[in-house]
Amino acid sequence: MKNKTRKKGGSYLSRLFSCIGNSCTRKQIKTPPPLPPLVPLPESSIDLTKFSIPASKYKSILTEEKITKEDEEDGEDEIIISSDVPVDKETWISDPLQITINGITFTLVYKIYDSDRLKIKIKSQSKEFLLYQSNSELGFWRLCLNLNRNSNYLYKGKLDYVQSTFVHLELQKFINENIDKVKLVTNQILSQCRYTFSEEIKETINDKNRIIANEEPFDEINQIEKTKCGRIPPEIDIATPPASPRSPRTPESLPQIQVDKQTKHVQNILKQFSKRFKEVYDFNETSLTSMFTTNFVFQEVLHTTNTIYSIILDRKIYDSSKKTNQIILYFNISVFNTTSILSSDSPYYTSITKICDTPIHFFPFLLTPINSTINRFGLYTTYIPCGIYICKPFDYHTKYKQCTLSEITNYTCTKLYSYIGNRYKTLFPLKEVVQLIQERTTCVAKGKRTRRPISKRTRRPKSKRISKRISKQISKQKNRIILQKHL
Repeated sequence: MKNKTRKKGGSYLSRLFSCIGNSCTRKQIKTPPPLPPLVPLPESSIDLTKFSIPASKYKSILTEEKITKEDEEDGEDEIIISSDVPVDKETWISDPLQITINGITFTLVYKIYDSDRLKIKIKSQSKEFLLYQSNSELGFWRLCLNLNRNSNYLYKGKLDYVQSTFVHLELQKFINENIDKVKLVTNQILSQCRYTFSEEIKETINDKNRIIANEEPFDEINQIEKTKCGRIPPEIDIATPPASPRSPRTPESLPQIQVDKQTKHVQNILKQFSKRFKEVYDFNETSLTSMFTTNFVFQEVLHTTNTIYSIILDRKIYDSSKKTNQIILYFNISVFNTTSILSSDSPYYTSITKICDTPIHFFPFLLTPINSTINRFGLYTTYIPCGIYICKPFDYHTKYKQCTLSEITNYTCTKLYSYIGNRYKTLFPLKEVVQLIQERTTCVAKGKRTRRPISKRTRRPKSKRISKRISKQISKQKNRIILQKHL
């Protein structure tokens, strides 16, 4: 054992007493001199106006001021922050939340709740626009655009229902990580956020230079008219009885043969594309990447945990004339659990619990060439349309044009949405990649839990750990005893 060295100051008693032999006397401790009296500073020594915030630059939520005519002439949005602390608008803008992606800087300006949707205002290259969280895509951010002032319909574009307004994932990750830091704005500017029409944004969404749809095998599925993200092909939709107020079109009112025919038609389209997709492409196992994880509550009935993955696919036969020799498929693996709000009396309770009984859910939501980047509105510069292959886990069942009648019967979970995620269970490369992820997870789990114990025969006896200093002392004593016996 090493001797512990005492501190220079000594013990507490040794600093108070001086001891000689058996007698101890208390030491005389010098008291510190008293502090000088405080002298008040002159009023002119500090200019408080340098640190004050002009009242014209902020508005407190407690004091509601009317908008003057000068403010209306300026045309600027009066922003009222939902906080009791005054906020300097200039300081807020000069020190914002920013991210630069491929040379384009995006600024998170403010967020607002519009009914059940969360929206956020973004600024980039002197352009301002809104993004909103999609319910059916479990919280993914999309570019917000309204064509009609009197309608709350969100424009999805003419080219691709999902991908044309889908926001770049790097920007989405930044928003999700910093959404709590973004200022929340009150409903006084909600009317301006609901109507967000821009001809420039509409042209960007419908820009045909952003799509690559005429290369195999994607041209085959894109040639099927109106077969987009859950929408039923017209020949199947026409075969169903027309809806009317007196005799509404419901799955129960149709013969089972018609329901089965509709379901098989959609399955055959996906099966044929998946087979062709596998013939043309191979996926690279080493490129499988887990990007980030999100949590989202779907329509107050399902709590979802979503992990976003990406994987690179290479064309088996390289063709220099094609732009899709190397592509990236983005897909989501989700776990669903019911929320505490869901009641057993709900008409959707059975179908929701049936959905949650499935351990994992996965769906492809984006397909891009390897060189796709981001534009000034936060969208991907290029993407690959794939008909109903690229979709979302929930879709609208109103008018029965975006879900099959079988999905409406078995998986309707709200007044607007039905679950359509069962379509993707056997598609390439999702089936193989999800199995690969499960195998890796299982191997890691088994490696931690199942360590082989050493058998009793090969197990070494526990030896006492002795320091080198003590072992030297023991060896010296043994040598002394041996010498004494011989002497």
